[in-house]
Amino acid sequence: MPLDNCTQDNAARYYLFLIEEVKASYSTVRLHRFALSYYFEGILKKHLDLSCVTTMRKGKHLPTILTRNEIVRILKQIHNIKHRLIIALLYSVGLRVSEVVNIRVGHVSMENLTLFVAGGKGNKERVTIFSESLRPSLEELIEGRDGNEFLFTSEYLGRKQLHVRSVQMIFKRALVK
Repeated sequence: MPLDNCTQDNAARYYLFLIEEVKASYSTVRLHRFALSYYFEGILKKHLDLSCVTTMRKGKHLPTILTRNEIVRILKQIHNIKHRLIIALLYSVGLRVSEVVNIRVGHVSMENLTLFVAGGKGNKERVTIFSESLRPSLEELIEGRDGNEFLFTSEYLGRKQLHVRSVQMIFKRALVK
């Protein structure tokens, strides 16, 4: 059947097929829905009621929680001291990736072993503690730097702020190893 002749019933059966037979993800089904909607509304200038798909809800899932041993094994795979420190802070302090890349040198208090976290979820600020074992690496990284500089910078970008995607790739590479 040509796509131009698609009916609401055909579309509903197709989406049911995607969900039940193909086991397509929520995102994939939505992508197909919006593509079909755009084709009908934007190209053919016809209305096709796809309300049967709008009632779908994205499934909620809990994040994977790594064990202490798994985290230690991952950290052992990272040989770059700065990269190892980033991942260690993420897990030991409980930071989000966006929070770790926004840490500035002045946010670290060595005498109190505290870290000021700005712009967290909901743009809330908080103070958290870090492990004594991270002190030597942090002191080395901070030495001689201005308090307003980002703690983690990219050498490739001329000492600019490290990107979230870079941290994700550091973790992914360590996980693969």
